[in-house]
Amino acid sequence: MRLLIITGLFLILSSAHAEKPDGILAWDNDEADKDYKILSKYPDGICNPRQLIAITKMPKPEKARKMGLEIVMEYSNGEIITEWVIPIESTVLAVNGRKIIAANATGTLQIHEDGNFEITKELKSNAERLKSCPDFLLKIHGNTSDLGCYKYEDKSTNKPRYIAYYEGPCT
Repeated sequence: MRLLIITGLFLILSSAHAEKPDGILAWDNDEADKDYKILSKYPDGICNPRQLIAITKMPKPEKARKMGLEIVMEYSNGEIITEWVIPIESTVLAVNGRKIIAANATGTLQIHEDGNFEITKELKSNAERLKSCPDFLLKIHGNTSDLGCYKYEDKSTNKPRYIAYYEGPCT
């Protein structure tokens, strides 16, 4: 009887996993078609068409850029120290240790530095928009008004974290 209970408990625990969204929103391009199933495509009158792709882990930033996903950069002392990949048209709500919380029209995700992610509940942002981005970022990305730089209070340490990402209508 004990063995049956332990086996049943093991099966329940091993089947528990973080909830994933149905798909991730990306700009429509041929790069995502190579490696991922395209769930649907959406025309967009203002920008490029968008697509919903089936994905279980965010790709590395280099590949994500080619696929039409967006990059969030953490910076400190004049250099980019961490990058996360997020779906397009997302807003970063919070930083929590090695994770960020990002939301868009399809939902709210907790995204780990290694690319793993899961659905999470939406929360109020603690971001403070900075008046301008540091010069080194402007040299890399150009002097664009679409690049937003923010100061967040890390949810796990209460220390300041500095984050930059594109937030324009067609970024």
